[in-house]
Amino acid sequence: MPAIETSDLTKRDDGTPAVTDLSLSVREGEVYGFLGPNGAGKSTTIDMLMDYTRPTSGNATVLGIDAQTNASAIHARTGILPDRFGVYSSLTRREHVE
Repeated sequence: MPAIETSDLTKRDDGTPAVTDLSLSVREGEVYGFLGPNGAGKSTTIDMLMDYTRPTSGNATVLGIDAQTNASAIHARTGILPDRFGVYSSLTRREHVE
């Protein structure tokens, strides 16, 4: 079973494509990085995998769990640091991780 799998995953904002027909399979144990210039769709893809935003079409699973029907189960088994994450200046690095 793939750790991450997408099929024709697409996201359009006001008709402008952010991600188009992404079909991806990342096997369990593989290390995969999203690389590309600004606007390439890296953050949008991750946001769709975590159900922070909904795809226009296509589907995605994470750890065998459908990203749009059971996102809370994915969140319970994964960790993510969103690109717009703000830290609390009163906490140490260790306290943020804990």
